[in-house]
Amino acid sequence: MTSLHKFLLALGVAMVFALPALGQEVSQEAKRHMFRGQAAMEEASDASGYQDAVSEFKQAIQLAPNWADAWFNLGVAQEKVGDLSGAMKSFQKYLDLNPNASDRNEVEALIYKLEYLIDKAQRQTALKKAQAQNDASLANGLEGLWENSLIPARYKIYMKKGNEFEIRMIAFCPFGDCSKGYKSINQLNFVGEVVDGQIKGFSFMDAPIESGARKQCYYPRGYHPGVGKLSSDKNRLEITTMLIDENENCPDLPSTLKLHRKN
Repeated sequence: MTSLHKFLLALGVAMVFALPALGQEVSQEAKRHMFRGQAAMEEASDASGYQDAVSEFKQAIQLAPNWADAWFNLGVAQEKVGDLSGAMKSFQKYLDLNPNASDRNEVEALIYKLEYLIDKAQRQTALKKAQAQNDASLANGLEGLWENSLIPARYKIYMKKGNEFEIRMIAFCPFGDCSKGYKSINQLNFVGEVVDGQIKGFSFMDAPIESGARKQCYYPRGYHPGVGKLSSDKNRLEITTMLIDENENCPDLPSTLKLHRKN
């Protein structure tokens, strides 16, 4: 139970089960929905249960819009389902309808706490959106032709969806210089994405590797986890893959793909 939930519980028990104030005109149907909402609150064990309470309290308010206690109860239920903005408005409506409420200071404190949580959530959402945009921009910047820095081969990075991409070898240059001739290839090497500014994914190995005096190490064909590092000028890319021994007899075997942008 969060501190906010504890605060709501300490503040709201009497209110949740409170009857209409003396002399207040509240129809029997409004009372019916009020008590149904209270029953839903008692029985609720997940968001759907509290959502039932929200629905009942809203119906009570529709029939008795000036019933302060119903607004308070609605605020409690709305907070339980994560509707902090709605809860804050309901608690404020409770104070507007009950300006001399004995718990005014406590309810105002609760409103300020909800206001802070809403602001915090909005800031976090904005940061995540900005990071996602930066990740997509970084991934899009990888698209194009690259060359292997260690062997005479050419690669192309293709964008997939969002911040996802794949690296394929598209040509092997048997004369050491692709301008003198090359052999076309379409070989998948790496499937990755940019997450929080980091390049992560899986390298694809099209043939198994056996090593050791008795070939006790077996690194199978398929996908192996890898990470990428882009140079500050964004013209050099290094993918490091850890090949995993299927027999668990040998340590992970690092493999590095070093690329630079084609001029």
